[in-house]
Amino acid sequence: MTMKALPLLLLLLLAACRTDSPPPGETPAAPEPDRRTLDIAVAVFAHMFEHADDWDRENPRRLVSIEGRCPARLLERLRDRTNLVVLSPFDEGAPVPRGDDSLFYEITEVTEGNDGEMTVECHVVWHPLAARGYEYRLRKKAGKWVVVDVEFTWLS
Repeated sequence: MTMKALPLLLLLLLAACRTDSPPPGETPAAPEPDRRTLDIAVAVFAHMFEHADDWDRENPRRLVSIEGRCPARLLERLRDRTNLVVLSPFDEGAPVPRGDDSLFYEITEVTEGNDGEMTVECHVVWHPLAARGYEYRLRKKAGKWVVVDVEFTWLS
């Protein structure tokens, strides 16, 4: 190999090793959920907020997440639909759910059934050691996702 070819070989080697991954310690940006997922999330969270028990209603702030992310479009739509303070749990300075001033609602999985019905696994956390899980079933009626069944699935 000649000395003239060495810089070209190094350049090719560096290009082959290049990645678009974030630096160590940083989390890659998650893709925005599609419109259908957002519509389903808004229907589920609104149902959870509207059917909260008395204890839940006393807590003014709601932290929301869909599968580990909280898109701005979700926050905007929930704020327009409810009179609650709806926040992202991932923002700097976001409160940690302690039960006295904030609750954390998260959708952990959305799956589609053969009949077009959607199943949504979700939970609400009051405190690191106090939470409960639900399974929601939704159907599209007149162009909107509507909750047709809610099943209580677990308690901690």
